[in-house]
Amino acid sequence: MMKKNAGYRARCRVLCLVVALMLLPAFGSLAEVTHGVVTMDKVFLRPKAGAADFIDRLHTGWAAEILGTQTVDGVLWYKVKTNTPTFPNRTYEAYIHGNFFRLMTEAEQAAWLANPVQASLVPAASTSPAATGNQTQPPDAVAPAVQGIAGYLKITAHNTNLRDKPGGSTLVQLPKGLVTAYYGAISQVNGYSWAFI
Repeated sequence: MMKKNAGYRARCRVLCLVVALMLLPAFGSLAEVTHGVVTMDKVFLRPKAGAADFIDRLHTGWAAEILGTQTVDGVLWYKVKTNTPTFPNRTYEAYIHGNFFRLMTEAEQAAWLANPVQASLVPAASTSPAATGNQTQPPDAVAPAVQGIAGYLKITAHNTNLRDKPGGSTLVQLPKGLVTAYYGAISQVNGYSWAFI
């Protein structure tokens, strides 16, 4: 009787292993995104979430490993691990304001991990269109860190909605006075001007 149960258990283990191996490819595409990218120039890397002081300023396309998130006074902060433009050979664990940082897509993360060159990622136009204010020239101190910038715009209304598509769901609200790069042509939809940022 003991040998019969042992044989049954062995067959069950083999069957479970075969099923697990068959399901493995289905779950292989569920790669976790563990990195993000800065979405505008001169974003402060801060030692603490909500702190006034900063370690350095990061440029558009600057990549960072995401260690976690924290909300301070209603503002989402990403705890990240990254180097900086000023100190490229040092690694910091610090915070980036959530309005100026987004998760990488799986494709962007794969490209970044294969070739980790800072400021090499152009913000994904398909994930970040916004209703915009007036177009303006870039500030003298801001030099584009990425190729493909069509121009610069300035947000002219308080809490302008950054949307997933023209007229779509709001992702975050942008502050009045923010100057940022945009990509591609500005389009008109239902009487509103829209730009990919």
